[in-house]
Amino acid sequence: DERYAELVAWQKDHADGWPSAVSKDAQEKSLGMWLSGQRGKLRDGELEGEQAEQLRALGVEPADKQKSWDEHYAELVAWQKDHVDAWPSEKSKDTQEKSLGMWLSRQRGKLRNGELDGGQAEKLCKLGVVTTQKQ
Repeated sequence: DERYAELVAWQKDHADGWPSAVSKDAQEKSLGMWLSGQRGKLRDGELEGEQAEQLRALGVEPADKQKSWDEHYAELVAWQKDHVDAWPSEKSKDTQEKSLGMWLSRQRGKLRNGELDGGQAEKLCKLGVVTTQKQ
């Protein structure tokens, strides 16, 4: 497969990471989006045989099952207990903190735009999540 060959070449040049589906570089973004789709197919059992074996041999892991809002919130509560005066950062080198920071950023946007249900908004506010008001 041509995309698999591109991924192998990418890994040779970028041994420290995977192509990003949100990269500003069009080629990297395209390959990252393809890889994301392959990870989802691995998770869902839609890839079998040689394709699955090749990806796993490169170290590609199946995509994680999507966490519920409550699971993310529980992670945020636990993180806050260990980091009383800070919020998880989207720019952290720690993948768990970065993921949680990205989730929190999306929730702040939804809170600001009135897109969360009442219970979710209340939970975030009780935790101390604040956002600037929509202009």
